[in-house]
Amino acid sequence: MAEGLLLSEDEFHQGIYELKELSDRIGDLWVLASEKSSKFLSKRVIQYLPLCPEQTDDSPRDEIAVLEKEESLETLSDLEITATETSERILCSCEYHIIFSSSYGVPVLYFNFYKQDGSLLKLNDVWSTIPDAFNDRLIEEKWTFITQQEHPIRHKPFFHLHPCHTGQLMKASSSLSTSNTPLEYIIRWMSSIAPVVHLNVPMKYAHFLPDGTPG
Repeated sequence: MAEGLLLSEDEFHQGIYELKELSDRIGDLWVLASEKSSKFLSKRVIQYLPLCPEQTDDSPRDEIAVLEKEESLETLSDLEITATETSERILCSCEYHIIFSSSYGVPVLYFNFYKQDGSLLKLNDVWSTIPDAFNDRLIEEKWTFITQQEHPIRHKPFFHLHPCHTGQLMKASSSLSTSNTPLEYIIRWMSSIAPVVHLNVPMKYAHFLPDGTPG
């Protein structure tokens, strides 16, 4: 593992190859994508997301226009469905990408949440889905937490978890050390950030870590 608990691009590629193999073994949905000489992991699920009813299109949080529309949701039988619908939930097709940031030397999660009509959730709505446990961070670090920017490979609007704090996050992990493999690093990183964006990380991944815990 590189100094400072960062990854090289080769280590990242090793980690995502091995994660894809584990994903296949435990029935997770990660796909290894290769586009424009870049490799990354991609996952698509359909699930219900909590949507704060007080948030509206006129909310001050709505400061970035959504530029992209997807043609339609795939059929429910083709994708994983989780949770139960209530009046405060919205059915979305959730697309997640794990991409390497050469600038920060860490993996970065890019994602989009599509509504049933194929349109993207707006930024204020994405913020409203964040669990209450992260509200303080959202208030204090709004523009360095979850923002919308151009996807580095597809060049389309995507939301992303900003990588500027990832190195500190991984250093703070009591289970992570420089002796961890790239696979272990990515599993622990993914488990740390997953609750923010409703990304399911099966506990079966922990069976492949030395201490049996993902965090």
